[in-house]
Amino acid sequence: MRYTQTLRMLNGLKWLAIVFAAFYALVVIIAASNGFLGHIPHGDKKFEIPLPALFALAAFVTCIFCSSYGRTLSSENEDHLPVVWTRPKSRLQTTLTIVGVDSLGMLAAFAMYLLLTAVFITTFQVWHYVTVPSDALAQFGRYIVQPFAFYALVMALTASTGCAGRGLVGWFWVGAIFLGILAASPFIPNPWHAIFNYVNFLNPLAYGSYHTTSGTETINVMGGPTPTYVAGLAPVMDAAALLILFAAGLTLGLIQWRRLEA
Repeated sequence: MRYTQTLRMLNGLKWLAIVFAAFYALVVIIAASNGFLGHIPHGDKKFEIPLPALFALAAFVTCIFCSSYGRTLSSENEDHLPVVWTRPKSRLQTTLTIVGVDSLGMLAAFAMYLLLTAVFITTFQVWHYVTVPSDALAQFGRYIVQPFAFYALVMALTASTGCAGRGLVGWFWVGAIFLGILAASPFIPNPWHAIFNYVNFLNPLAYGSYHTTSGTETINVMGGPTPTYVAGLAPVMDAAALLILFAAGLTLGLIQWRRLEA
């Protein structure tokens, strides 16, 4: 099982690297054709690129990447579940093997995005705009955990399904994004606005927003026009909540999978 899942993950990382390389080449070609290669003109000397904003984008991209791997248990149910149960391993050990391989893959995807960002920053010579706020380490802890929570909830949603798990992953994305919009909307009256915000605590994407203001510049990454209840949490509390979601999702996924009959 470890070998099979490793091959799946390596293939996914290979295609992610290809997409990143193609995106980099496209941006460089467009920038060169407009005379921006090597620098990006910016009139405001107070312009900043906070490091946590890059972490937020890396976490979001990693959530997209891990979506298909979160339904690995679901894919094991497709037509060959009797063969799965004949393997000389317990279901718990099989699940933990899958999660272990996928965890390494998610960390690799997160690192690959940061590497791509570093290459872009070097190409356009904007390192002097990058800032490291005092809470950068805490923010990193929050964003490195976010994809794991998303992955575990996808597993919990799809573990007892077969082919239907593919569609459920898409609907999970739609629901998570729509819930975030409702929670951040300034046009929804109470008590519905409060209800959507409380439910939003179960939404892993809700913990990915980053907002900061420096001088005349405002940076809002993965956030809405109105702060949500989740956005008011400290980064350490965000990380703790995401760890709880990860543990809960993993537990629910395992319970469902162990109850399946071949």
